[in-house]
Amino acid sequence: MIRNYKRFFSIVVVAIIISNLISCNSQRKNMEEGAKEHTIMVYAAASLADVLDSLTDSFHEIYHMNVKTNLASSGTLARQMEQGGVPDVYISASKRWADYVDSLGLIIKGFKSVVAQN
Repeated sequence: MIRNYKRFFSIVVVAIIISNLISCNSQRKNMEEGAKEHTIMVYAAASLADVLDSLTDSFHEIYHMNVKTNLASSGTLARQMEQGGVPDVYISASKRWADYVDSLGLIIKGFKSVVAQN
């Protein structure tokens, strides 16, 4: 029972964070590009595949944005970003890799946060 609450809480927290980022991203792009449909790229730990799959359709309906995911290990995603990959959102399962990406200057100041823990 407690495990279900933890999973539900994790889903809600991830949904809120992505929703806020999409809202900010959408407003900025609307000013720049008009009313075109937008795509948000999410680099996320593979362990979040089920959660993200269940959220992407809802985000498309609400925000009229496509959500594309790049799912892999946190380290693989960090190396992709280091080599030029540009996600709108990076959700790492590892604090160490999140700190590494931050040390490269690839995270906007004030946007790094812990959203869930085991």
